[in-house]
Amino acid sequence: MVHTKTKTKTKTKTKTKTKTKENISYQLQQNHKHQIDDIQHSTKQISIYELLIQISMDRCHTEKI
Repeated sequence: MVHTKTKTKTKTKTKTKTKTKENISYQLQQNHKHQIDDIQHSTKQISIYELLIQISMDRCHTEKI
């Protein structure tokens, strides 16, 4: 009976490890998604600033002429 109990404990440990691995991979996926979202947001901000700079440069250029 003692041997059987040991096997059961081992199975339980294996299940917990698997769950932990799944959790870690899920967390990594979430982190990756957040990083991608952040990058996309920064890219949008940069493109908006580039547009503003371009517009202001165009205005300066037309005012000089």
